[in-house]
Amino acid sequence: MDNKIELFINQLINEGNAVQDISALFNKKINRLNKKNSLKKTTKKTKKKKICRPVFIISDSSCDEFN
Repeated sequence: MDNKIELFINQLINEGNAVQDISALFNKKINRLNKKNSLKKTTKKTKKKKICRPVFIISDSSCDEFN
């Protein structure tokens, strides 16, 4: 992979492009790819588990009538 990148950079330099311009373009493309990959990872939906807790009902017996 290093050889391919080196050949491509040499080709761009031979065409008359400046090293700073090549570097800036590579950095822009790399940043775009990183953003796309990070968005894909964060948009992954996860199923939430329902939490069931027992409920205790306490009645107020002061309203009850006793005979």
